[in-house]
Formats: sequence, structure tokens, C-alpha cells
Amino acid sequence: MRRLFALVALLLCVVGGCRAPALPEAQLFPAGTQFTARYLPVDGTKIRYLDAGHGPPVVFLHGLGASMYAWRKNLAAVAAAGFRVIAFDNRGFGLSDKPPAPYDNAAYARLAVALMDSLEIPDAVLVGHSMGGAIAAEVAIEYPQRVRGLVLVGSAGLGTREPLLFRVARWAGPHRPSAQVHLL
Repeated sequence: MRRLFALVALLLCVVGGCRAPALPEAQLFPAGTQFTARYLPVDGTKIRYLDAGHGPPVVFLHGLGASMYAWRKNLAAVAAAGFRVIAFDNRGFGLSDKPPAPYDNAAYARLAVALMDSLEIPDAVLVGHSMGGAIAAEVAIEYPQRVRGLVLVGSAGLGTREPLLFRVARWAGPHRPSAQVHLL
């Protein structure tokens, strides 16, 4: 009987969606901090970001499956050290829009530069973690005049060979005319 009950409960969760309700935006990061989240249309996408402090700008780029929340323990210290800190939810992540737009590193690099343009930042130190590191490196390669410094934390795309599964995922096949997966 216990197994039957557990199986029915599991089935209900799978079919009906078994998860807690989402927190209201007012309770999400940066609530309870010195920072205020704002929204800005950038390159056709509504981007959620924070911009605080004074001094040379430092732009934080989060990794895959993350948001600006990933930087919650770093931003105040960097701002207190005399820097302007900018962190944002990349397109498709966090509370930024999720439009049917390109989701490859080159598009993310263009978005980061467009955000810098919108905030009137001519150049900045870029700090990237995981996928954010690959995006920061892409900005440094494509727009070197926009990058004052580069900090890569556990960056994707550096020093490792791409797994066979990822290479196979990009092969064109009968179900898709061309590969749409772009990984470093």
C-alpha cells in the first residue's frame, strides 16, 4: 500500500507539476541588500541588472543556469573597494526576457557590449564564471578596446577538450537542417 501511495504521489508530481510557488520578485536578490535591481531594454531584450558604486566599472557575467544572484557575495566588497559594479541576468536567465533570439556566446558577447553602451561604459573589467567566462573571453577577443581587464573564474571553453557528446549534438541530421547548438 505504501508503494502504491508513493507511486501515485510521484505520478501526480510529474503530471501536475510538483514544486513550490515562485517567490515574488520583491523577495528575490538583491532584496535586503544595498542594491536595487532595474530593467533596461538592450538589443531587443528586457534585461534585469544592478549598477552600484563609483569608480572603474566591473561587469560580472554569470554562468549557465545562473543569474546575477551568483555574485551576491562579491558585489558589495568590490563596490566598497572603490569600483562601479554591474551584474545582470543574461538573456534567457533569471528575470530577464527569454525571447526567441540567438543563445550562443557570440550573441551573449554582443549583448554584454550593448549593455555597456546603454550604461555609457566605454570599457570595463569583465569577471566571468563558467559560461560567463567564455562570454567575457569572447568580448575580449571581438571587442578588445572595451575590456580593461579580464577575470575568468572556472571558465568554460579554456584548457579542455569538448566532450564527444557535445560535438555529436552539433551534427546536422534528418531532424534538423543545421546544428543550432553552440558550445565552447
